[in-house]
Amino acid sequence: MGHGPELLKKDPAFERWATMRETLHEHFRPTPRNMRIGLPILIGLPILGYFIADWTNNKIDIRGNRHGESFWVEDIKKREQKTKQESA
Repeated sequence: MGHGPELLKKDPAFERWATMRETLHEHFRPTPRNMRIGLPILIGLPILGYFIADWTNNKIDIRGNRHGESFWVEDIKKREQKTKQESA
């Protein structure tokens, strides 16, 4: 009792769903709907990543900042000018 391959009763609907999930890549067809969904993602994400990288280029300085201090270069320059004025 309780041994063997049929220990639990299998749900046929779940088995069909699991089989469809496992073989999705085998039955994929590039339809117009799939292209409308996929192409903006395929093209848009790298472009978005490029613009974010370009926007933050030379604006972030992460070396040697203390806890709570800003990483933005403009804030670091302001902080350095402030300390120079206080020391003078």
